[in-house]
Amino acid sequence: MRLETDIDMSVKIGELTLKNPIMPASGTFAEGLSQVMDFDRLGAIVTKTVTREVRAGNPTPGSSSAQTA
Repeated sequence: MRLETDIDMSVKIGELTLKNPIMPASGTFAEGLSQVMDFDRLGAIVTKTVTREVRAGNPTPGSSSAQTA
């Protein structure tokens, strides 16, 4: 449902039109967030990055944990 007070934030990428430019990047967005946010409000979800040429990627570890006091 769209109200007259809504702001049109739609963006066009080539022939693809998204309702807004909000696209959480791969690896930064967890499915558990569906408990606190409506995924339908996002413009898209980026699942993985695709490149034309093969690339090695980032070395492991991709993330690490630190203990706090």
